[in-house]
Amino acid sequence: MYDNPLNPSVIAGATVKLLNATGDEIAVTTTDSTGHFNFDFVPSGSSIRVSSSLPGGGWNAMDALDIMRHFTGMITLQNLPLIAADVNGGGFVNSVDALLVEKRFVGLIDSFSAGEWVFEEKQVGFPAPGSTQNIVIRGLHVGDVNKSYHP
Repeated sequence: MYDNPLNPSVIAGATVKLLNATGDEIAVTTTDSTGHFNFDFVPSGSSIRVSSSLPGGGWNAMDALDIMRHFTGMITLQNLPLIAADVNGGGFVNSVDALLVEKRFVGLIDSFSAGEWVFEEKQVGFPAPGSTQNIVIRGLHVGDVNKSYHP
């Protein structure tokens, strides 16, 4: 689910990996046109990691401004927007990230070192065989810290 609070959208064709408690990949599937996926068996303590090869979008001058405002302490980005703000993958958010978002917005660069997408990672497990669980995993385009994109 694209993490836009006003218009959340499904992300079709995303790769969904099921990892066991030690982080080893035990199954892989993709989301369908409605954003759903299925694993037949999910061991307790497993986690789900999502990725997408769809092109990015949504970054603009307001995102660059919000990244700079976070860096200067005027606002605090949290959760996925904070991860999406680190566009160069340096492990922290600073003015370089804001500059890179602005450069991409005006077409001076065509990619971010951190990639195109960030997703939540969820811990899962089913207590009874045959049970089902509805899990919502949110994603954002790298750089879209204000969640404005509508895929």
